Formats: sequence, C-alpha cells, structure tokens
Amino acid sequence: MLIVSPGVTNTIMHSLVGIADGLPITGGSASGYLMCVTGSNAGKYWDASTNTWEALSTSIAMSHLAAGEWCSVVDASAWDEGVRYRFWAVEASATRLDIQHGEDILCTAFAASTATILARLGAWTGTGINTVLGGIRALAAKAAALTPSDLSDDTTFDNTTDSQEAIRDNTAWNTATGFATPTNVTDARDHIESHGDTEWLTANGFATLTNVTDARDHIETHGDANWGGGATPLVVTVPGSAVSPYGYCDGEDVIQCYGERNVEAWADLDNDGDETKISNRIAQAIVSATAHIDDTMRDSIYEIPFTTGDSDDTVPRTIADLCAMLAGVWLYESRGVVDFDPNTGQQVHRLSWQRRRCQDTLEGLHRGALRLDAVLTDEAAEDEANA
Repeated sequence: MLIVSPGVTNTIMHSLVGIADGLPITGGSASGYLMCVTGSNAGKYWDASTNTWEALSTSIAMSHLAAGEWCSVVDASAWDEGVRYRFWAVEASATRLDIQHGEDILCTAFAASTATILARLGAWTGTGINTVLGGIRALAAKAAALTPSDLSDDTTFDNTTDSQEAIRDNTAWNTATGFATPTNVTDARDHIESHGDTEWLTANGFATLTNVTDARDHIETHGDANWGGGATPLVVTVPGSAVSPYGYCDGEDVIQCYGERNVEAWADLDNDGDETKISNRIAQAIVSATAHIDDTMRDSIYEIPFTTGDSDDTVPRTIADLCAMLAGVWLYESRGVVDFDPNTGQQVHRLSWQRRRCQDTLEGLHRGALRLDAVLTDEAAEDEANA
C-alpha cells in the first residue's frame, strides 16, 4: 500500500512490465488511472485536466523514470485525509502490452505527524548511546561511559556523579552543612521522649510559658486597648465609628467571639509575640469588618454609621456582633487556611459558617426581612411616618 499526504501534490510511482517478455517497459507511453474508493467521491475517477472527480474514467499522463518505473503527479486537491484510493497504469503502445496491476493508496498525515514527533524529541545524533534511551539511562544510572555526548556537550553533566543513582549513593549529602545528621534526629527524638513537648517552648525563637502567662495577665488587666504596652490606647480613625476607636466593635468583642488564644494566634502573623503588631492587626481587622458592613448596607433604610439614636451613639448589638465575627474571619484568613478535614484530609475553612451567617444577616437587613433598632435615613423615616 502506498501512503500519500493530504493537501499536497503527491507523485505516484508505478512499475510496468511487458506481458510478452516479462521485461521492464522503458519506452513508449503510459497512462495512469486514479479511482477514489472511500469518502464522498467513492467510485469516481480523477480528471487531471480539470482537477476534479468525474464519474467516467480519465487517464493521467505518466512519465518514465528509469527501468520499468513510471510516475504520475497528482494535484493536492485530489487527496483527502483518511480516504483510500486505487491507482493502476497501462502501456499505451499497440504492440507491447503490460501486465496490469493496481496499487492501493491511503491518504494520511502520518508522515507529517512523524516529522513533528521527531522535531519535539530533539536533534539526537542517533549513533551509539546518543539516543533517547541513552539519555534516559545516563540520567538514571551511574555506570561509567554512559553519558551521551548529546548531553555532555557544552555542559558539565557526568552520569557517574550527576545521575539519580549517583546522587542516591552519595553519603556526603547526609552530613553536609545545613542538613540534619542521623545523630541529630535521634537526639531530638530522645529529648522529646524524656522532657515532653513543653520543652520546645523554651527553644530559641519560641515563646516561653512565662511569656504566654504574662501576656494573658496583661490583657486581662488592661484590656485590648493597651496591648502595645503603653498608657495611651491605640486609636485608629474610622469614618463613622461610634462605640470604639476602631469601628462597630472593639478587641474585647472579637475575643469574646473567638477566644483569646485564637485571636492572638491569628493576629500574630510574624509569630514573634509583638504586642504592638498584634494590637494593630486586630484594629485593622475591625476597620475592615466595619467597612464591609457599611459597603453592604449602603442604600438601605438605615443611616450610616449605625447608631441606636441614644445620647451615647451606641452601636446596635447586632451590628457589633457582626463586626466582631467578620473581624475574626479577616484575622483567620490572613494566615491562610491551615485546617484539615479529619475524614478527607482536605483543607477547610472553619470560619466559613460565621462568614455565611454574617452575610445572610446583612442581606436580610438590607432587603427588610430583618429590622434593627437603629436610626433610619430621613427618606425611610418619612415613608414610615406616612405609612
């Protein structure tokens, strides 16, 4: 079977042998015929004069090459991908007839695909160990004389030292500077078994138990406004804040919502126990939560900032609670999601319920499904008075 490529001009080779003497036909003239066997033109013949498929057979000119080899050049428009064809030829003289035989032809892009594959594999020399197999062996094994020159040219690669097997067997890695030795690992294990995990808290770079106790006592004594250690509370100017210098809640509200240890751990991004930075992070979380509430509730029936309208401009309890919950979510997310589902092992967001509850409540307030004890806008108050 002959293989031709689609969409290009193909040359069809054909041998002609005399029927009388069995010798190659080298002279005279010959005519070729191309029939489509499958596809939309099945049963039709190629007309080289019009480059179309026709119902009646039409001969195609042939040229003599050498010995008994003849050829016909067929235009690109004749060939369709995946279609089968049949080609045959006849000797045209009146005195010497040929032994007629046909050739099956398949049109496929196989040749082009092969060229693409070879190009993507790269220009391997193809001699000795300069092959794909040779390259894989050199990357894997450390036996001498396995490095193809195609790999080592212009590089320092040597499979005896750089292959996977060589790296595995290089015991120097185990004791290199900056790596733990087997003795280090054993000592660490024995230390934990002997002293318990509380000893880890006194290692360099970790807070001691005394540090943690002192921090807790300081917070309980002074409140979250003095986390920075100074006498002057941290003040963050927040447009529309009323009950707190931060926004609709204060640090104590956030702690009451999530617990002191959780809030401090989430706010300590640098893990250095710096009280000032922790205080600032909590304040920023409240600022962000307050802004989210205001942005969600714009164009509602309530005046922003939210107040109950009393002399102290008290924030409605519902808004304060929502602000505390959203501030905790902001702090938790700033450290990245590090919780895992014990059943699936997948990362989970353990505060996703709180986030959803806050958003549902705000949306309910905005559309009027819930009602706050808070100051209304002038337009809403007028509508209510006229109702």
